[in-house]
Amino acid sequence: MVSEGEESLKGKKTYASDKSHEHGEDPTGVLGIFAQDLSRMKAMLLNNIATCFFHIGGDLTKAEYFNDLALMEDPDYAKAMLRKVYILQKKGDYKEACSIAGFAIMRFDDDFEDERNRKIVPELK
Repeated sequence: MVSEGEESLKGKKTYASDKSHEHGEDPTGVLGIFAQDLSRMKAMLLNNIATCFFHIGGDLTKAEYFNDLALMEDPDYAKAMLRKVYILQKKGDYKEACSIAGFAIMRFDDDFEDERNRKIVPELK
């Protein structure tokens, strides 16, 4: 006995039944967007963990480790780059901190997704 819902799906092509994605094709473009969003969320989580170690634990080694993971996951995440500058400053590596801050200013000046992130550039200058 076939339910009404199953009957309505008969003959309709769904993404799950489309095997083209097994070969790397994404006919809808959704997977690329999903992967990009997932990468940003993962970078945000890793950067938040780095922030906790930086502020609460004071463990700069762990803070830098998680921050580096965040930047590897999403190199265009401005907050992670700013956190990297803070970590390097606190470690006393001012030359590297200035180098990364200069790169971030050139890379992200007026190129932010939202107004909240635009406030980061003056902190770097």
